Amino acid sequence: MVIRQVITEPFHIKINGKWLYIDQETLAKHPGGIAMTAYRETDATTAFHIFHSGSKLAYQMITEMSANSVDYEPTKEQEVSETLSVLSDEVVGSWNLDEQRIETINRNFNRFRMKKFCKLQMRKLGFFEASNTFYFRKICEAIGLLSLAIFFQLQQRFVLSALILGLAWQQLGWLIHEYAHHQHFRSHYWNDLISYIVGNLLQGFSSGGWKEQHNMHHAATNVIGRDGDIDLLPFWAIVPSDLQQMQGSWILKIIPYQHIYWTIAFPFLRISWLLQSIIFVANMSNSPFEVSYCLFKNV
Repeated sequence: MVIRQVITEPFHIKINGKWLYIDQETLAKHPGGIAMTAYRETDATTAFHIFHSGSKLAYQMITEMSANSVDYEPTKEQEVSETLSVLSDEVVGSWNLDEQRIETINRNFNRFRMKKFCKLQMRKLGFFEASNTFYFRKICEAIGLLSLAIFFQLQQRFVLSALILGLAWQQLGWLIHEYAHHQHFRSHYWNDLISYIVGNLLQGFSSGGWKEQHNMHHAATNVIGRDGDIDLLPFWAIVPSDLQQMQGSWILKIIPYQHIYWTIAFPFLRISWLLQSIIFVANMSNSPFEVSYCLFKNV
């Protein structure tokens, strides 16, 4: 996993059929960090509505920006390198949807998503209501596991302590996932507050750094070169272009066996994530964004 470098050059995105010009000042004010850059020169309508559902501020800003929309048509970029195009059919798969078909799919999805009947029925069935009891229990369980790990550590039962600590980290990892996604409370403030507890405090993992990386993952899921969640070198290579980067490296000698050693090497991913988290926090003062997932910014 890597947190992608922020490219601050101006670009365009298309929302609700209008092309909007995103300059450095506009990008700097975006509370969602680099997620917006995943849609450079492309249609971000569906992503915008999903990411900003219920945010009055976001819709107010997009209304103001739409009033100053520009006449623009992007050039077709070549996104696949020569090496990747050779390997993609075997490793990644083929893409056979034209622009018209993509627009039709997005339009139909948006129509379904916006139907009041579907929303009302889902809310009536409680699909959007989180269980306070469930989340309280899971937090208590995680804290209990941490306490138990410390107890066995003091008793010098180190292996047992390590196993319990690993289980606690696994539970806390999914808890920060839930709270950083604002799954529990309707208030962003309370979700962010708990994410600092289960992330920053209990496992030394930056909530802001997690959002920087994971929001990009959801904005451009499995998109090569944009989604840092599929960049798992040097432990695994799941993107064909990674093999090109590793030409002449000792890593190519072990990659063919990644399906065998993945279970043993998997814990090292935590070390990689923690290092990325430290790097993110260390560089926050140099961030091009005015808001770095501020706890008190409810958007």
